[in-house]
Amino acid sequence: MTFETIISVLLFILAVFFLVDRANSKRERDSQNEEISDLKKNVSNLSTAVPKAIQANNESQNKRIDKNYATLSKELLRLSQALQEVINDNDELKKENQELRERLAFYTEIDAESGEINNTEDSKRAEKLLESIDLDKEFAALGSSMPTDDGMHIPESENDRESRILDDEQAAALSLMLNTSSNLFITGKAGTGKSFLLSAFVRQAKKKVLVLAPTGISALNVGGATLHSTFGFRNLVHLDVDNIRPGTVTLNSEKRLVLQETDTIVIDEISMVRADTMDKIDRILRVINNTEELFGGKQMILFGDVFQLPPITSKTEEEYLVDKYGGIFFFLSSAYQRGNFHFTELTINHRQKDDQKFFDILNRVREGSVTADDIRALNERKKDVSGTRRILTLFPKKADAESINRFELEKIEGREYTYHAEVVLNKYDNQNPNLENVFPITKELKLKVGALVMMVANDIGRRWVNGTMGIVKRLEADAMQIAINGRTYDVLKERFTQSEAKIVDGKIEYEDIFAVEQFPVVLAYAITIHKSQGMTYPRLACDVSRCFAAGQAYVALSRCTSLDGLYLIKGISSSALRVDRDVQNFYLSQRKQYSMSS
Repeated sequence: MTFETIISVLLFILAVFFLVDRANSKRERDSQNEEISDLKKNVSNLSTAVPKAIQANNESQNKRIDKNYATLSKELLRLSQALQEVINDNDELKKENQELRERLAFYTEIDAESGEINNTEDSKRAEKLLESIDLDKEFAALGSSMPTDDGMHIPESENDRESRILDDEQAAALSLMLNTSSNLFITGKAGTGKSFLLSAFVRQAKKKVLVLAPTGISALNVGGATLHSTFGFRNLVHLDVDNIRPGTVTLNSEKRLVLQETDTIVIDEISMVRADTMDKIDRILRVINNTEELFGGKQMILFGDVFQLPPITSKTEEEYLVDKYGGIFFFLSSAYQRGNFHFTELTINHRQKDDQKFFDILNRVREGSVTADDIRALNERKKDVSGTRRILTLFPKKADAESINRFELEKIEGREYTYHAEVVLNKYDNQNPNLENVFPITKELKLKVGALVMMVANDIGRRWVNGTMGIVKRLEADAMQIAINGRTYDVLKERFTQSEAKIVDGKIEYEDIFAVEQFPVVLAYAITIHKSQGMTYPRLACDVSRCFAAGQAYVALSRCTSLDGLYLIKGISSSALRVDRDVQNFYLSQRKQYSMSS
């Protein structure tokens, strides 16, 4: 191949490459031009759409504003007209309806009146304790600790605060409970602070303490469980003491573990415990703990006043107990008599401390040594209370109390509201307890505005305590307002629980087994003497003429802080103030033994 030929070939190749490249460049330019054109179209569309959208939005907003303005204008006009009508009606009422004005005045004065119906001294003492408890719980929950080296104040402990509140007798008894393993019987007159002392012990004790009571309400008051739930209803009721053996005790593993792990068993309201029940408790503890040691080797601490409410027994049961034990009371049991219980009596009275005359009369009523002068002084307090508003009346029987409450409620004009207690938890096997026997509430609560009521639970916010009186100020389907001590509070439903003890992480805790929700309120024109136990009032009416049990009259009379604040529905006789002879003999023997040991 010649040189000229080679040159020609090369030139041809270059020409081909040039043509191909030019074609590719044209396609790229065309593609770019299309993209640019599309972008221009999009920009043009957006420039048109955005103003339109803004305009539409502004128009929509303006329409909404105009509509709202029109609505508000109409509402303001309606309210203005309504206000004028109220003013006109009010003027007419002032002229024509004196009765309605008096009713309105009554409701506006509810707050002021409510401030006069409670014992402020007792409430303050209770509030001090509640305050100390809550504060320490808050510190514990936060896990807070105050430094000791920076000059900051170190908050004193709950125990320190509580020890300052306890009187000398209570402090000495507390030391005995905390620092010994002896069996103890802590007693004292009404108002000496037995329940207060029990609460202090439970919070300060380092040992495992099981707190029990003979009834559901008393167990609720001390934050414990009932004797029947802990030891078994069948075991305490249907089994004879002699038949309680390893094969007959019907308790599940959890309850057995509690009775094995417990160091100290506290029984409150011991006066209501029967003799055979005490012996059965002893026998069950020995069986569960596989020992013949009395009470299974557990420390027993009994709280109560034998001169107050006795055990509730049928005629047949009483005949059986009298035949077997010589009487019905716990101290006649073999277990108590063998238990070497240390007798400790509280004598400092915090309830009638400002009325020595009344205090002395109550002491003689309690011990069955009333004089003719005592009877005369009490009967001078016979008053007609039918026209006296805002005063609680105590009756021996439930039917009498319920009748008074219905009568007083019907006298109040206005709508009646009914609130039902709702069962929200039931772990009982084939049982459905009577709510009003287990809890201090009513299954069906009927109220009207202006009704006198009593709170039946301690408020976590310390606005009231169990037994505080109030007046209903407002009622709704699921809420109410109550005036208490001159202030009005919103009151909601609360959860009331019955518990059983169990071991959790080596400690005794209480598991809810039955629970209801209800307003913590009951009508308080009248209640039974049984439900008044532990309460204090500056003014009180009572009917003790038909007391059916020894100690009832003393419980009723001792709720009042002074003789001047006491009203008797009917005259009182010495027969109504009877004291059980077994109780007298036991108390005198214990007192004598205590005096000799002291």
